Amino acid sequence: MIIDSTGVGDPTYGDLSGEYPRVEGYRISAASKPPLIENLSVMIENGEITYPEILGLINEIKIFGYENKVEE
Repeated sequence: MIIDSTGVGDPTYGDLSGEYPRVEGYRISAASKPPLIENLSVMIENGEITYPEILGLINEIKIFGYENKVEE
């Protein structure tokens, strides 16, 4: 299992990794986030991943966007 170990996720990661040796921490940063979101988008489009019908989650997915700004 891979779990967010950034900020508030760090204590949860610490607790779980102490109990379950196969838990890995993943630090989300400005550099690591865009590829994660792109991969999630592709996986949803390809039907490779599903998510529960939780209204708040669905709304977040619908309004979330990523804009790649190219410097001129």
